[in-house]
Amino acid sequence: MLVAATLLAVTAALGQPSPIVSRYVDNERWSMPDCLARAKWALETEGYSIRWTAGDIHRADKAPYTALILCDPTPEGLMRVNVIIAATGGNLEAENNRLWTRLRNPGTSGTGGGCSPFEGVWTTNYTPITFRRTGNTITGSYEYQGASSLRGTLTGGVLEGEYSQPSYPDPLYQRGRFRFELNSDGQSFTGTWWNANGTSSGGWNGRCQTP
Repeated sequence: MLVAATLLAVTAALGQPSPIVSRYVDNERWSMPDCLARAKWALETEGYSIRWTAGDIHRADKAPYTALILCDPTPEGLMRVNVIIAATGGNLEAENNRLWTRLRNPGTSGTGGGCSPFEGVWTTNYTPITFRRTGNTITGSYEYQGASSLRGTLTGGVLEGEYSQPSYPDPLYQRGRFRFELNSDGQSFTGTWWNANGTSSGGWNGRCQTP
């Protein structure tokens, strides 16, 4: 029902009779904030103007196309991603393929630039972190009193885990916990760190630097 209603919305948005529709659906291991951030970046990088965002949907226009990207969680913990394009002309299949390429490779080429959540290099109030993602597992490397690292699990827009700073002079700060929450822009996070025994903590905030 959701897809059918969305298709009607796309065709109605064109205001022209009998548009052609291209729809491609696939399941991805993305969180909702990740999916929405990828969708926004993909559309803007391909030259679309986003007209509205409603919950799990972005709708955007680029003559002669109208596009919607829907992020729909599945009971299996995956994200069912719908890319729907309607137009009365143009190459809809090629356009759909371009959007999927952007969705799956966020931050690569183009002028729209942006980080996929907790991937790439992010500046922080301490030192830059290089994040790498495999599924919902995030690892990071940074220099703070020497080579340091972190590892955590991404749930929704929240990354929680542990950091390791083996060269730090105080043993209580050589290991500890952290919690990063992705902000609504998808390109920054607000976080907190705790030392090994939880007696000290502080803010640890960051923003996308390089995809």
